[in-house]
Amino acid sequence: MKTLLLAFILSFSSLAQAQEFFPYNWTKGMHLFAGAGVNTALFSDQEGTYDGGLGLNLKTDITYFINENWAIEIGSSVGFNRVSNYLLWDTLFTVGVRTPLPSLTDYQLGQPYGRLFVGRAPMVIFLNGDHSKVSDGNVDRIQFDGPVIGGALGTLHMTSKGQVWFTEIGFAYHELEQGSDISMDGDVPVIISSRNVDGHSSVYSLSFTVGIMAF
Repeated sequence: MKTLLLAFILSFSSLAQAQEFFPYNWTKGMHLFAGAGVNTALFSDQEGTYDGGLGLNLKTDITYFINENWAIEIGSSVGFNRVSNYLLWDTLFTVGVRTPLPSLTDYQLGQPYGRLFVGRAPMVIFLNGDHSKVSDGNVDRIQFDGPVIGGALGTLHMTSKGQVWFTEIGFAYHELEQGSDISMDGDVPVIISSRNVDGHSSVYSLSFTVGIMAF
């Protein structure tokens, strides 16, 4: 996965440099941002709260800059974490807005911006042979689904060669509303049962991402 992301970023580097977009003066147009980083997450359910530690984070945003003050975007963010014996794969599909923020210093260290987003997020828990959370020993994974809301603070930069890049810290709250027990029939996932979650299950995630404007 890391190799594919690196190849994706490098393949668009020359294209990104050719765009007429400047971090300090947003101009109308559509651009793709892609990056990778780390995230940490807290997963809570009726049995307690679990620390997901540090994991990999991948994100992309298709952003349409309306004017120098506002942009709208659709995006996705994938976070991987490990809780006890389980692997958590949380995928956020979101829509949101972006706006520039005033700089806290007199130096041009980048153009700060803020983002707010809402969306939907499926999360998959891979049991890895540990069936203590399920009553059916044939279950291989559990999938949850529910709304997500969050925000981010970031900074846009430009290199001396014209490459636009960014750093960003983001926070998301993911409420788990529906759950499905899934068994694998070869390579085909089969839903064994579905249920509504009691409303006390959620994921809090914090991420740090570095990436480029791919085009």
